[in-house]
Amino acid sequence: MRNYSLLGEAATNRIDHIDLFKYVVLNKKFEMELAEFYVIETGFREMWNSHTGELVGDGDFKNYVYQHILKEVENKVIPTHIPQNTVDKCVDLILEYMSLIGEYNLDFSIS
Repeated sequence: MRNYSLLGEAATNRIDHIDLFKYVVLNKKFEMELAEFYVIETGFREMWNSHTGELVGDGDFKNYVYQHILKEVENKVIPTHIPQNTVDKCVDLILEYMSLIGEYNLDFSIS
């Protein structure tokens, strides 16, 4: 697993989904089921892939993931909604990971 405390040289500009999962698991300070992570990450990935090269903020990702969760509940992929607090914290960790590998800039003032 990569050393996430170092930026710059450690950044690989490549999304490794197993590494992303490990990062979230190791850094989360909240309860989250594996199925919840899968649904959140899938929604995040859809938004990420459909807005490549665009300026997208954390709120945009969170709103998209919320809508994705509504569809997954409606389609009976998951039995119930995922708490907003869990979604927010998980998306924040995903974005933190993306920032650490050089794929997302959390501080737009330096971009």
